[in-house]
Amino acid sequence: MVQHTHPIQVADYSERRSLRHKMEDKVPKPLLKAYHNHIRPHLPEASFITFHYLYFLSTCLIASLIFWGSSTPFRSVSYLDSLFLVVSAMTEAGMLYDAACNARASD
Repeated sequence: MVQHTHPIQVADYSERRSLRHKMEDKVPKPLLKAYHNHIRPHLPEASFITFHYLYFLSTCLIASLIFWGSSTPFRSVSYLDSLFLVVSAMTEAGMLYDAACNARASD
């Protein structure tokens, strides 16, 4: 049996400052005041579903911009088409699913 000669160290988080407290030192006070008074009341509470929606929206917007900007020749694909394609790919839904369902129903 192996015995440890050093004690196990337990992390002490009592002195760790939160991200909010760290940012208050770096962000100007008027900007923080404007955020807390005008922006924060309109935002939803932070939860899993809020971050899930934020992830899907931001990923779709960034990917659609990349897809639209990298089309050859430049701008040969409209932004609306690239947004539709990216959102369909991200949600695994789209017109192909509807076409397959309609084909099965007509058989």
